Amino acid sequence: MVEQLGWSSGDCLEGRITAKGLLIHKAEPNPKIKRPDYARFKEAVINILTATPQGCTWSELRLKAGLQQMTPSPIWVRRMEEENRLERIRDQVTSQVIWKLSQECFTPTRPSTLNSWTQKTSGSE
Repeated sequence: MVEQLGWSSGDCLEGRITAKGLLIHKAEPNPKIKRPDYARFKEAVINILTATPQGCTWSELRLKAGLQQMTPSPIWVRRMEEENRLERIRDQVTSQVIWKLSQECFTPTRPSTLNSWTQKTSGSE
């Protein structure tokens, strides 16, 4: 009967009882939500917070980054805090927790090539 209806083995079928009897129909399989790993989570958070230096709440961050998680993994959040990348600060007025990147993320760790070249040139004259 499955072959007569054009269905194949492994198709997702749903059924329900109606006034006329049992109704079986082919259903689309539920798409599996791919859970992000730590690297994807970190990249998404850093990308959004880099573009939003004043910070934002988790809800805003989740929407902007397109993350499916309703709540962030506490292990990943703690890991980002320990890496000195993430700061979470409670707003005194709204009592919301604001996610921000630490200032270290915005300061260059080494001088640019042009500055290094300029300094060497001016010192050698």
